[in-house]
This record gives sequence, C-alpha cells and structure tokens, in this order.
Amino acid sequence: MRKFFVVRLSEAERTHLQEVSTTGRAATSAVLHARILLKADQSENGPGWIDARICEALDVSRATVERVRERYVLGGSRTP
Repeated sequence: MRKFFVVRLSEAERTHLQEVSTTGRAATSAVLHARILLKADQSENGPGWIDARICEALDVSRATVERVRERYVLGGSRTP
C-alpha cells in the first residue's frame, strides 16, 4: 500500500525524538509517538519500517501509526 504521509527526519529531529524516547521525562503517548516516528523514518539514515512491522514491534494499531505519521507530516500539534 502506498503511503500518503512519508516521514523523513532531519538529524536534529531524530536526535530530539531519540531523547524523548529514552529519557523517561515525557508522557507515555509522547514516547510512543517518538518511537513510531523513529521507526517510520524514510530518510537516508532511517530504518524505514513498514506499518505492519511497527505495529507488531510497538504493540499499536495500524491506525495509530498512520495517525501519528499524518500529524507529523502535516505539522500537527500532537507530535513530541
């Protein structure tokens, strides 16, 4: 399935999301969203996992992965 919202993180964004996901000082949802974005990263340095693999690894629904990716690409306020 073709993705409409492709995540491509810069080094600064990746560093920020890694800090959010590892420091333990953010809300649980922010940590989860950061981990989703890091796995979905399609940039040169990103793993570029497919949604099904992210869902399995993080135990979330496909809709959650799609929603987080969409919010990030559109610049939504709920990204970490």
